[in-house]
Formats: sequence, C-alpha cells, structure tokens
Amino acid sequence: MPVDHGWTECVKLMVDAGADANATERYGYPVIRSALLLRDTKTVQALIEKRGNTNWKDVAGYTPLGIATILHNWKMLSLLKRTGATDLGRRP
Repeated sequence: MPVDHGWTECVKLMVDAGADANATERYGYPVIRSALLLRDTKTVQALIEKRGNTNWKDVAGYTPLGIATILHNWKMLSLLKRTGATDLGRRP
C-alpha cells in the first residue's frame, strides 16, 4: 500500500531550489531508493519529474524495477516502466 510521509512537497521545493534529484543519502544510495522502500509513490513520481534516475543499481545489483517487484508494488512498477526504467537488475 502506498504511504504518504509528507515528503513530496518538501522534495519538490528542494529540487526547485537547486537540489539534485539524484542526490544520495548518507549510505550512498539515491534518495529515490528510500522513497521506493517506503512505498512513497508520490515522492518517487516527484523525483522522476525532476529528472531522477530510474535505472541506477545499488552495490548488491538491485534496481528500482527490481525493488518494486520484490515489494509487489505494481503501481510503482507501472510508474517506473512508463517513465523509462528498463533494468530489473538482480533477481532474489
């Protein structure tokens, strides 16, 4: 089930003010990964609209499509595919 953490507007404001939509968090993962894991579809959509990369791989070989598949998040999977994500990455 998608979750709204209230981050979407904050993300939009930060990116509009010059923050990088592909910025990484303290462990080196793109912030879009955190939104994916939290099932925050609105924030993922906002990052994609601001040119967030949907084809990155983490150190274990997981990609946004792979994470959405593992989480059985079909809405997110559909969103990612519509916006250019192509790599399923590592299979569990």
